Amino acid sequence: MVPFVILFVLVQVVGARECPSGRLEREFHIASYAPSCCESDSSWVLKSSLAGAPFTLEGSYLTLAPATQPDKEMPTSAYLLENDMKVLTRPYYLHADAEAHVSAIDTMLTAEAGSENATASAALPELGAEGWCRALATAMNMTFESKASSNGAPAGCIKYNDGRILYVAGCTNHANCGTLTCNGCEVMAISDALYPYVHVWYSNYPASYPEGELGSTNFSIGANRNKGVYDTYAHPDGAVVGRIYTDQCPTPPSPPPPPPVEALCVDGDWPLYETAEAANGVSPAHASEERVHFHITYHMPKDFPGGTKAGPGVFCPAHAKHHPPLLPPSPGHPPANPPPPPPGAPPSAPPPYRMSPVTSALLIFLIPAAVLVCLCVGVVTWMLHWREPEIRARPAAKVPQASLSLSINANTNKNNAVSSQVRFSQLAL
Repeated sequence: MVPFVILFVLVQVVGARECPSGRLEREFHIASYAPSCCESDSSWVLKSSLAGAPFTLEGSYLTLAPATQPDKEMPTSAYLLENDMKVLTRPYYLHADAEAHVSAIDTMLTAEAGSENATASAALPELGAEGWCRALATAMNMTFESKASSNGAPAGCIKYNDGRILYVAGCTNHANCGTLTCNGCEVMAISDALYPYVHVWYSNYPASYPEGELGSTNFSIGANRNKGVYDTYAHPDGAVVGRIYTDQCPTPPSPPPPPPVEALCVDGDWPLYETAEAANGVSPAHASEERVHFHITYHMPKDFPGGTKAGPGVFCPAHAKHHPPLLPPSPGHPPANPPPPPPGAPPSAPPPYRMSPVTSALLIFLIPAAVLVCLCVGVVTWMLHWREPEIRARPAAKVPQASLSLSINANTNKNNAVSSQVRFSQLAL
């Protein structure tokens, strides 16, 4: 008993998924999703929401979440992977009554094509097209007509209550256009080219499905199977967030890139190594070529990723090593001091000073004239000064009478002489 239990546990461990939630491959938005009722494929999305998408929903592990609650996935990816629930799609509409005649229609169309071995995709008209609708009328023993439009009917293969089947090519300006509503008739099929929706459902439904729903509205794909519950609650179309998973573990982060090669770079040649062995060791081709710089032979690995060669506009990488600058030549002995220049000839004696003619004339004539003027002024001043009586008057000294007479006489004679002399001088002037 114990070995059996151990074996059972081992089987459970080995069978367990390494990554139960899988790996998220894509996340996208769907503008309009409707969890309709009541067939398993009743849920649908607008084709325009997926137009141009670089992926397909067919065969994927698809979860949906309301756009207002993007983290509320229903069902979860772990539930889908555990029960292997893959999405199936149908881009056309097919009524249950018409679906019962699909095999007979294929047989008739194949016979009409004249090739029983032809594949359906190659020989049969598209489901819901005019030729397919005519074959449906034959299979149901009803009359067939084709019209450009029919009042109150959408475009497609339509069954009327009077026993006719009409192929309606188009519908414009009517509330029933693009829907499954038909006045006095019933829609049997609509081709992929005319149908604006894609019906989605899962490949299988476990007994526990749906699980973790929002209230009783059954948001998940194909979950609405009880029409009474469906009609009780509001179920408006709305935007959703779709996520596609794969049964793989999340991709680990990429390892950090290796450190950049710090090889030598000279004039744009990079990487350079001193030996061929070192260059061959990093070369994908295990070969190298020689490059000469400053009379030194270096080795460059061939086919090295990111390697560069000298040329116009080529620069060394920022992380590369650079050639050390060349040493300047050693200075020689300083030159000997040059001998002093021989002494020059002594400067010539300056020429003798020669007074200018103007200065000579001034000295010769002006200076004697100035002296003569000063002398004349002095003489005239003296003569004018001593002619004043007040100046010449002097107090007489007390002398004897006899002496006084003699003196008066002498002075009188003297004055006469002086007066004569002054008058002579005046005449001379």
